Amino acid sequence: MEESEKGKGTTYVYRGQEVAYQVRKEVIKIKGASDYHLNVRETVYGPVVTDNDVFDGYSHEPLALHWVSILPEVPDTTVEAFLNINRAGNWSSFLEASRMFTAPCQNMVYADVDGNIGYVMPGVIPIRVANHSGAWPVPGTGVFDWVSFIPFSALPRTFNPESGFIVSANNRVTPDSYPYHITSDWDAGSEGYRALRITDMIRNSRNHTMESMENIQKDYISYLARDFEPILDSIDTSKLSDDAKTTLFLLTFWNHETDAKKPEPSIFYYWFRELSKLAATELDKDFWSNPIYILSALTSSSSSPDPACVIPEESHNCQEYSRRALEKATKKLKHKNGRAESFSGTWPSWGVDIHEAHFNHLLLTGSVFGCLVDRKVAHGGDDSTVNVGTVDLDSFRQTHGPSYRQIIDLSNVTNSLFLTPIGASGNVVSHTYDEWLQSWSNGDYGITDIRSADSTYRLLPQKS
Repeated sequence: MEESEKGKGTTYVYRGQEVAYQVRKEVIKIKGASDYHLNVRETVYGPVVTDNDVFDGYSHEPLALHWVSILPEVPDTTVEAFLNINRAGNWSSFLEASRMFTAPCQNMVYADVDGNIGYVMPGVIPIRVANHSGAWPVPGTGVFDWVSFIPFSALPRTFNPESGFIVSANNRVTPDSYPYHITSDWDAGSEGYRALRITDMIRNSRNHTMESMENIQKDYISYLARDFEPILDSIDTSKLSDDAKTTLFLLTFWNHETDAKKPEPSIFYYWFRELSKLAATELDKDFWSNPIYILSALTSSSSSPDPACVIPEESHNCQEYSRRALEKATKKLKHKNGRAESFSGTWPSWGVDIHEAHFNHLLLTGSVFGCLVDRKVAHGGDDSTVNVGTVDLDSFRQTHGPSYRQIIDLSNVTNSLFLTPIGASGNVVSHTYDEWLQSWSNGDYGITDIRSADSTYRLLPQKS
């Protein structure tokens, strides 16, 4: 928000006028401690989110949050949407129920016992002025006010497409001709690889079964790694050390499968981590792992290389940068954990030695009880695999992966399958706290207990 010197802290400038902040007092009750009081300044856009020391050391203009879920003129009927979706009996009623969905936008897929399939992206999405994507803060002076909202009839949807299938993996679903801007972050980090892999697996077989659907959900093939093959092929092997030639050999004959216990994914991501330092100086970051940028830079011609590849006394083109990155990765692999690793011995296994899936307790992790309540388990994948396993290039810890997965048999719902990693209650003494964790790691699905519509579950408050 833009503030004048005269009204600093009490008013902001909106459409050329000094407008007073509306201040409300919030009280947060804390068990065993005094109440916490804070003042919340409200603007025409929403609350100021940089007050009350939310961001340590923040001393710039106050930032207000403009979000459809907190606007009084936008009724939040998201709960009603889900209730009506549960009662929907066909595509029309499903679509009508999704119309009530407010935020955040979701990918919703539909299937019924008559063989119909559909997709819709419901939600209230603003139409912004030109040159404003919503990705960055803008002055709250009225110049960048939202124009309107995308009409529900214009939101992305499809019903019984000619392809005979629908793929939804947070990928871009709008064509270039789509008239509205929805987001700049479709499938951030994966760049559509997961949807492409699912599409290929569906098209590679004429007949699909519950088993083939299970294999799709468990798939660990990395299209990101596949796309870096040309970079490996461009490396001048005559300049490689013997150890680096070994790592290059293993990567060259790797099938890009990132399942747990394989060494090749570990080697690839040690190399990819070095490649992701390409724009470190310009961005003032240790790593920037945008694969599209890295691929574009590293495939530039040797006669006209990307400037980021040119490092005095190190590399004069991107092919040389890739070679040096492989050498650096090889040395770090040899001295993993501060000790020399023998290449004739054990390599660090992906998802086991590095990149394990970590499940930290929401309250107790980091405390003296963390070792009792936190869990970790072997799990492969990367950001681009269907069976996703996000990669933190700093620590290689995996903290995000697939949560609840389900395969529905609409011909006989009692055959439906599910898989979930860990309990959500945080109650570590419960026998269900982590009983599914190893099954999640192994990809061992369980039978879904889907009861008939005649069954009733009644939730009652506990008697005091």
